[in-house]
Amino acid sequence: MNYELLNLISVSWAITVFTLNLAGNFAILYGSIQLNAISIDKLSLRIIQVISVSDILYGGLIILPTITAAFRGWVFRETFCEITSVFKYFPVSANISLVACLSFNKLYRCLRPFQRRNSARRRAIIILILLASSLPIPLWSTSGVLLGTLVSEYSQNICSCKHRFTSTATPGFKGTIVGLAVTFIGLPLLILVILNIFLTGFAVWKERSRFRKYNIFAVVVITSAYMFATLPFLMSFIVVQHHESHGAVTDRYIHFVIFFISICNPLSCLLTNTRFRQFVMQIFNCFAFSGTDSERYISYNSKRRPTATSINRGLR
Repeated sequence: MNYELLNLISVSWAITVFTLNLAGNFAILYGSIQLNAISIDKLSLRIIQVISVSDILYGGLIILPTITAAFRGWVFRETFCEITSVFKYFPVSANISLVACLSFNKLYRCLRPFQRRNSARRRAIIILILLASSLPIPLWSTSGVLLGTLVSEYSQNICSCKHRFTSTATPGFKGTIVGLAVTFIGLPLLILVILNIFLTGFAVWKERSRFRKYNIFAVVVITSAYMFATLPFLMSFIVVQHHESHGAVTDRYIHFVIFFISICNPLSCLLTNTRFRQFVMQIFNCFAFSGTDSERYISYNSKRRPTATSINRGLR
Protein backbone atom coordinates (compact mmCIF):
# COMPACT_ATOMS: atom_id res chain seq x y z
CA MET A 1 0.00 0.00 0.00
CA ASN A 2 1.19 3.50 -0.80
CA TYR A 3 2.67 5.12 2.34
CA GLU A 4 0.87 8.44 1.82
CA LEU A 5 -2.48 6.66 1.54
CA LEU A 6 -1.71 4.52 4.58
CA ASN A 7 -0.78 7.64 6.54
CA LEU A 8 -3.96 9.46 5.43
CA ILE A 9 -6.25 6.58 6.44
CA SER A 10 -4.58 5.91 9.80
CA VAL A 11 -4.32 9.57 10.78
CA SER A 12 -7.95 10.24 9.82
CA TRP A 13 -8.96 7.28 11.96
CA ALA A 14 -6.84 8.50 14.89
CA ILE A 15 -8.28 12.03 14.72
CA THR A 16 -11.85 10.67 14.60
CA VAL A 17 -11.26 8.37 17.57
CA PHE A 18 -9.52 11.10 19.57
CA THR A 19 -12.43 13.51 19.01
CA LEU A 20 -15.06 10.92 19.94
CA ASN A 21 -12.95 9.83 22.91
CA LEU A 22 -12.83 13.30 24.46
CA ALA A 23 -16.42 14.24 23.61
CA GLY A 24 -17.92 10.92 24.73
CA ASN A 25 -15.95 10.38 27.91
CA PHE A 26 -16.25 13.99 29.09
CA ALA A 27 -20.02 13.71 28.46
CA ILE A 28 -20.08 10.58 30.65
CA LEU A 29 -18.17 12.25 33.48
CA TYR A 30 -20.08 15.53 33.39
CA GLY A 31 -23.45 13.92 32.84
CA SER A 32 -23.06 11.26 35.54
CA ILE A 33 -21.50 13.53 38.19
CA GLN A 34 -23.39 16.79 37.70
CA LEU A 35 -26.69 15.80 36.09
CA ASN A 36 -27.29 12.16 37.06
CA ALA A 37 -27.56 11.38 33.36
CA ILE A 38 -26.77 7.66 33.59
CA SER A 39 -29.36 5.45 35.28
CA ILE A 40 -27.41 2.46 36.57
CA ASP A 41 -26.31 0.91 39.88
CA LYS A 42 -23.50 2.63 41.79
CA LEU A 43 -20.78 0.01 41.25
CA SER A 44 -21.36 -0.03 37.50
CA LEU A 45 -21.44 3.78 37.46
CA ARG A 46 -18.08 4.02 39.28
CA ILE A 47 -16.54 1.50 36.88
CA ILE A 48 -17.82 3.49 33.89
CA GLN A 49 -16.39 6.70 35.34
CA VAL A 50 -12.97 5.10 35.96
CA ILE A 51 -12.94 3.75 32.40
CA SER A 52 -13.72 7.26 31.12
CA VAL A 53 -10.77 8.75 33.03
CA SER A 54 -8.49 5.99 31.72
CA ASP A 55 -9.70 6.56 28.16
CA ILE A 56 -9.11 10.32 28.37
CA LEU A 57 -5.56 9.77 29.64
CA TYR A 58 -4.99 7.26 26.85
CA GLY A 59 -6.18 9.79 24.30
CA GLY A 60 -3.95 12.54 25.66
CA LEU A 61 -0.79 10.49 26.21
CA ILE A 62 -0.97 8.01 23.32
CA ILE A 63 -3.40 9.00 20.55
CA LEU A 64 -2.63 12.75 20.42
CA PRO A 65 1.19 12.31 20.28
CA THR A 66 0.68 9.70 17.56
CA ILE A 67 -1.32 12.19 15.47
CA THR A 68 1.35 14.85 16.00
CA ALA A 69 4.16 12.44 15.08
CA ALA A 70 2.38 11.44 11.86
CA PHE A 71 2.69 15.05 10.64
CA ARG A 72 5.97 16.23 12.16
CA GLY A 73 7.81 13.18 13.45
CA TRP A 74 8.64 12.69 17.11
CA VAL A 75 9.04 16.24 18.45
CA PHE A 76 8.82 15.27 22.13
CA ARG A 77 11.63 14.47 24.53
CA GLU A 78 13.14 11.04 25.02
CA THR A 79 11.66 10.83 28.53
CA PHE A 80 8.15 11.21 27.13
CA CYS A 81 8.95 8.49 24.60
CA GLU A 82 9.75 6.11 27.48
CA ILE A 83 6.58 7.13 29.34
CA THR A 84 4.32 6.46 26.35
CA SER A 85 6.03 3.12 25.66
CA VAL A 86 5.19 1.96 29.19
CA PHE A 87 1.82 3.63 29.70
CA LYS A 88 0.12 2.35 26.53
CA TYR A 89 -0.25 -1.14 28.06
CA PHE A 90 -2.07 0.04 31.19
CA PRO A 91 -5.32 1.46 29.71
CA VAL A 92 -5.77 -1.57 27.45
CA SER A 93 -5.49 -4.06 30.31
CA ALA A 94 -7.48 -1.85 32.72
CA ASN A 95 -10.26 -1.26 30.19
CA ILE A 96 -10.82 -4.95 29.51
CA SER A 97 -10.67 -5.92 33.20
CA LEU A 98 -13.10 -3.18 34.21
CA VAL A 99 -15.56 -4.01 31.42
CA ALA A 100 -15.39 -7.71 32.36
CA CYS A 101 -16.23 -6.74 35.96
CA LEU A 102 -19.05 -4.56 34.65
CA SER A 103 -20.51 -7.51 32.75
CA PHE A 104 -20.15 -9.76 35.82
CA ASN A 105 -21.95 -7.20 37.97
CA LYS A 106 -24.81 -6.97 35.46
CA LEU A 107 -25.16 -10.75 35.32
CA TYR A 108 -25.00 -11.02 39.12
CA ARG A 109 -27.70 -8.38 39.55
CA CYS A 110 -29.89 -10.25 37.05
CA LEU A 111 -29.48 -13.53 38.94
CA ARG A 112 -29.66 -11.99 42.46
CA PRO A 113 -31.84 -8.88 42.09
CA PHE A 114 -32.65 -8.64 45.82
CA GLN A 115 -29.08 -9.05 47.06
CA ARG A 116 -27.79 -6.29 49.32
CA ARG A 117 -25.91 -3.64 47.35
CA ASN A 118 -22.17 -3.03 47.70
CA SER A 119 -21.03 -0.35 50.13
CA ALA A 120 -18.89 2.57 48.99
CA ARG A 121 -15.83 0.99 50.60
CA ARG A 122 -16.39 -2.33 48.85
CA ARG A 123 -16.86 -0.58 45.51
CA ALA A 124 -13.57 1.26 45.99
CA ILE A 125 -11.75 -1.96 46.89
CA ILE A 126 -13.10 -3.77 43.82
CA ILE A 127 -12.00 -0.98 41.49
CA LEU A 128 -8.54 -0.72 43.11
CA ILE A 129 -8.01 -4.47 42.73
CA LEU A 130 -8.97 -4.29 39.06
CA LEU A 131 -6.61 -1.38 38.45
CA ALA A 132 -3.80 -3.17 40.30
CA SER A 133 -4.29 -6.21 38.05
CA SER A 134 -3.44 -3.94 35.10
CA LEU A 135 0.00 -3.00 36.45
CA PRO A 136 2.14 -6.15 35.80
CA ILE A 137 2.77 -5.43 32.10
CA PRO A 138 3.78 -1.76 32.66
CA LEU A 139 5.94 -2.85 35.62
CA TRP A 140 7.56 -5.53 33.47
CA SER A 141 8.31 -2.93 30.80
CA THR A 142 9.75 -0.51 33.37
CA SER A 143 12.00 -3.20 34.87
CA GLY A 144 13.21 -4.10 31.37
CA VAL A 145 14.20 -0.48 30.71
CA LEU A 146 15.98 -0.23 34.07
CA LEU A 147 17.84 -3.52 33.50
CA GLY A 148 18.86 -2.56 29.99
CA THR A 149 16.99 -5.41 28.27
CA LEU A 150 14.45 -3.03 26.72
CA VAL A 151 14.96 0.30 25.04
CA SER A 152 12.34 2.81 23.92
CA GLU A 153 12.62 4.16 20.41
CA TYR A 154 10.46 5.96 17.88
CA SER A 155 9.01 3.82 15.10
CA GLN A 156 7.85 5.49 11.89
CA ASN A 157 5.69 2.45 11.13
CA ILE A 158 3.35 3.24 14.03
CA CYS A 159 4.11 6.99 14.42
CA SER A 160 4.82 6.37 18.08
CA CYS A 161 7.39 5.00 20.49
CA LYS A 162 7.71 1.30 21.28
CA HIS A 163 10.01 -1.07 23.13
CA ARG A 164 12.76 -3.02 21.44
CA PHE A 165 14.69 -5.91 22.97
CA THR A 166 18.42 -5.36 23.33
CA SER A 167 21.10 -8.01 22.85
CA THR A 168 21.14 -8.67 26.61
CA ALA A 169 17.50 -9.83 26.66
CA THR A 170 17.27 -13.54 27.45
CA PRO A 171 14.65 -15.91 25.96
CA GLY A 172 13.16 -16.25 29.43
CA PHE A 173 12.74 -12.50 29.77
CA LYS A 174 11.14 -12.32 26.31
CA GLY A 175 8.82 -15.20 27.14
CA THR A 176 7.63 -13.45 30.29
CA ILE A 177 5.70 -10.92 28.24
CA VAL A 178 3.69 -13.71 26.62
CA GLY A 179 2.55 -15.02 30.00
CA LEU A 180 1.72 -11.51 31.23
CA ALA A 181 -0.20 -10.64 28.07
CA VAL A 182 -2.20 -13.87 28.12
CA THR A 183 -2.92 -13.55 31.86
CA PHE A 184 -3.81 -9.86 32.10
CA ILE A 185 -5.20 -9.15 28.61
CA GLY A 186 -6.21 -12.46 27.04
CA LEU A 187 -7.82 -13.99 30.13
CA PRO A 188 -9.98 -10.93 31.00
CA LEU A 189 -11.01 -10.74 27.34
CA LEU A 190 -12.06 -14.41 27.41
CA ILE A 191 -13.97 -13.84 30.67
CA LEU A 192 -15.67 -10.81 29.10
CA VAL A 193 -16.82 -12.86 26.12
CA ILE A 194 -18.09 -15.72 28.32
CA LEU A 195 -19.94 -13.36 30.68
CA ASN A 196 -21.61 -11.52 27.82
CA ILE A 197 -22.66 -14.83 26.26
CA PHE A 198 -24.36 -15.78 29.54
CA LEU A 199 -25.79 -12.26 29.90
CA THR A 200 -27.17 -12.37 26.37
CA GLY A 201 -28.62 -15.84 26.89
CA PHE A 202 -30.28 -14.78 30.15
CA ALA A 203 -31.78 -11.70 28.50
CA VAL A 204 -33.11 -13.71 25.56
CA TRP A 205 -34.65 -16.22 27.96
CA LYS A 206 -36.21 -13.65 30.29
CA GLU A 207 -37.05 -10.71 28.09
CA ARG A 208 -39.45 -10.55 25.17
CA SER A 209 -39.67 -6.81 24.56
CA ARG A 210 -38.25 -5.19 21.46
CA PHE A 211 -36.27 -2.69 23.52
CA ARG A 212 -34.53 -5.43 25.50
CA LYS A 213 -33.66 -7.27 22.31
CA TYR A 214 -32.05 -4.08 21.03
CA ASN A 215 -29.91 -3.93 24.18
CA ILE A 216 -28.87 -7.56 23.62
CA PHE A 217 -27.76 -6.66 20.11
CA ALA A 218 -25.77 -3.70 21.49
CA VAL A 219 -23.97 -5.97 23.98
CA VAL A 220 -23.00 -8.36 21.18
CA VAL A 221 -21.71 -5.47 19.06
CA ILE A 222 -19.60 -3.99 21.88
CA THR A 223 -18.13 -7.40 22.78
CA SER A 224 -17.25 -8.05 19.14
CA ALA A 225 -15.62 -4.61 18.95
CA TYR A 226 -13.42 -5.37 21.97
CA MET A 227 -12.31 -8.64 20.38
CA PHE A 228 -11.70 -6.98 17.01
CA ALA A 229 -9.52 -4.27 18.57
CA THR A 230 -7.69 -6.33 21.19
CA LEU A 231 -6.83 -9.65 19.54
CA PRO A 232 -4.24 -8.18 17.08
CA PHE A 233 -2.66 -6.28 19.99
CA LEU A 234 -2.54 -9.49 22.04
CA MET A 235 -1.08 -11.55 19.19
CA SER A 236 1.66 -8.97 18.68
CA PHE A 237 2.96 -9.76 22.18
CA ILE A 238 3.38 -13.40 21.22
CA VAL A 239 4.97 -12.80 17.82
CA VAL A 240 7.28 -10.00 19.01
CA GLN A 241 9.66 -12.59 20.50
CA HIS A 242 10.65 -13.61 16.98
CA HIS A 243 9.98 -10.50 14.88
CA GLU A 244 10.57 -6.94 16.03
CA SER A 245 8.42 -5.65 13.13
CA HIS A 246 5.55 -7.15 11.16
CA GLY A 247 5.74 -4.71 8.26
CA ALA A 248 4.50 -1.14 7.92
CA VAL A 249 0.85 -1.98 7.20
CA THR A 250 0.53 -4.63 9.92
CA ASP A 251 2.35 -2.54 12.54
CA ARG A 252 0.18 0.46 11.74
CA TYR A 253 -3.00 -1.63 11.92
CA ILE A 254 -2.11 -3.21 15.29
CA HIS A 255 -1.19 0.13 16.83
CA PHE A 256 -4.14 2.12 15.47
CA VAL A 257 -6.98 -0.41 15.77
CA ILE A 258 -6.48 -0.64 19.54
CA PHE A 259 -7.48 3.04 19.73
CA PHE A 260 -11.05 1.88 19.25
CA ILE A 261 -11.36 0.61 22.82
CA SER A 262 -11.11 4.21 24.05
CA ILE A 263 -14.55 4.97 22.54
CA CYS A 264 -16.24 1.66 23.40
CA ASN A 265 -17.32 3.03 26.78
CA PRO A 266 -19.25 6.04 25.38
CA LEU A 267 -20.70 3.90 22.58
CA SER A 268 -21.86 1.29 25.08
CA CYS A 269 -23.57 3.91 27.25
CA LEU A 270 -25.12 5.54 24.19
CA LEU A 271 -26.51 2.26 22.86
CA THR A 272 -27.72 0.69 26.10
CA ASN A 273 -28.59 3.54 28.48
CA THR A 274 -31.74 5.46 27.56
CA ARG A 275 -31.13 8.31 29.98
CA PHE A 276 -27.60 8.95 28.69
CA ARG A 277 -28.90 8.85 25.13
CA GLN A 278 -31.48 11.51 26.02
CA PHE A 279 -28.72 13.58 27.62
CA VAL A 280 -26.56 13.42 24.48
CA MET A 281 -29.51 14.33 22.27
CA GLN A 282 -30.22 17.33 24.45
CA ILE A 283 -26.60 18.46 24.12
CA PHE A 284 -26.98 18.43 20.34
CA ASN A 285 -30.27 20.31 20.66
CA CYS A 286 -28.54 22.97 22.77
CA PHE A 287 -26.25 23.79 19.85
CA ALA A 288 -29.29 24.05 17.59
CA PHE A 289 -30.80 26.80 19.80
CA SER A 290 -28.11 29.46 19.89
CA GLY A 291 -29.91 31.64 22.43
CA THR A 292 -30.78 28.84 24.82
CA ASP A 293 -29.04 28.43 28.13
CA SER A 294 -27.82 24.80 28.19
CA GLU A 295 -28.05 24.61 31.97
CA ARG A 296 -31.76 25.43 31.74
CA TYR A 297 -32.29 23.25 28.72
CA ILE A 298 -30.68 20.10 30.18
CA SER A 299 -33.01 19.71 33.15
CA TYR A 300 -32.06 16.65 35.17
CA ASN A 301 -32.53 15.79 38.80
CA SER A 302 -31.55 12.85 40.95
CA LYS A 303 -35.02 11.28 41.20
CA ARG A 304 -36.71 11.38 37.81
CA ARG A 305 -35.92 11.34 34.13
CA PRO A 306 -36.37 14.46 32.00
CA THR A 307 -39.72 14.68 30.26
CA ALA A 308 -40.87 16.63 27.25
CA THR A 309 -42.76 18.97 29.60
CA SER A 310 -39.71 19.77 31.71
CA ILE A 311 -37.62 20.36 28.59
CA ASN A 312 -40.15 22.74 27.10
CA ARG A 313 -40.38 24.55 30.42
CA GLY A 314 -36.64 25.13 30.34
CA LEU A 315 -36.86 26.68 26.88
CA ARG A 316 -39.34 29.36 27.95
